[in-house]
Amino acid sequence: MKKLTYFFVFTAMLIAGSALTGCQNQAEIDKEQKALWDSLSESKSISDDNFNLIKQRAEEGNATAMCNLGYCYTNGINVTADKTIAFEWYKKAADKGSPIGQNFTAFCYANGEGVEKDINKAIEYFQRAVDQKDTDGMLNLAYLYTLEDEPSTFNPHKAVELYQQAADLGDAKGFLELGRLYLKGKGNIPADPKKCIDNLTQAANKDNAMSCGLLAGLYMGYGQSKEFSAFPTDTVKGFEYLKKGAELGDSYSQSALGIEYADGTKIPKDNKKAIYWLKKASDKGDSAAQYYMAIYYYYGTDIEQNTDSARLLLMNSAGQGNEMALRVLQGTFPEDYQHLMQMFNYMN
Repeated sequence: MKKLTYFFVFTAMLIAGSALTGCQNQAEIDKEQKALWDSLSESKSISDDNFNLIKQRAEEGNATAMCNLGYCYTNGINVTADKTIAFEWYKKAADKGSPIGQNFTAFCYANGEGVEKDINKAIEYFQRAVDQKDTDGMLNLAYLYTLEDEPSTFNPHKAVELYQQAADLGDAKGFLELGRLYLKGKGNIPADPKKCIDNLTQAANKDNAMSCGLLAGLYMGYGQSKEFSAFPTDTVKGFEYLKKGAELGDSYSQSALGIEYADGTKIPKDNKKAIYWLKKASDKGDSAAQYYMAIYYYYGTDIEQNTDSARLLLMNSAGQGNEMALRVLQGTFPEDYQHLMQMFNYMN
């Protein structure tokens, strides 16, 4: 089974500053521990004092602290990594009724991390979170039901129901996942362009960055599947979503927007804007953006020439399987490479 990842855990955590001291009640301790999660999730590091505070709170029975401590053991933060101990802390939190702990415990069962793999147990603990109206649990359980390499649990209809529950509770990711499912269909659920667009639009209206990128791709005509052959392109609307997605931090949108500015076919050519957005996406590891930035650096177009940076970016892009970058490094260019050079005005 494809390994489940922690995509939808802790999304409701509060972002705050340093750890508090002298807390007088459980609510303050929860706030303290939710603040500490920010340091753990953002930097994968924490001070010794704060780690000791997490450990103290967990031993005192605070469920949020138990999740934080489990996360430290999972990732080896201020302690030797030990997934078995991590699982034990997650499960303690789960059994105290923590939806966060229930999600983490389910992940451990689903992936066999720190405990023997048990898909039924994973479903049980995800369901416990769902029963508490936890949208992360809904999204995680729905995702498990979409995995086709696990026939015993593959059930796209249940996935749709759970995604819809999350959407009905106002979670933008519920709309996003519905849109993605209807994009190409899943199992015996066929692709549905209208449902796809409607759900992605709902997510985009809630400032979900990924949905903006997907909508932009559809409206701009990027790689439409046969099910969407009748879908009308709308460059103006597509560009609006592309720009919004880029501004919201979606690397796909940033890369695509940069390439559009570099190309100048659908929107006015602007190398400086192209470099601005391509660099943002490249820094996030987008292989297409790395490839285009390599070309800009190599030829020094509206940027200081730097052949070392160009080669490094090409190698990073090729390492991710980007065919153009691979062929440039190998010295063999596809037929459309000459067009690419003309696009950047590098040829006379």
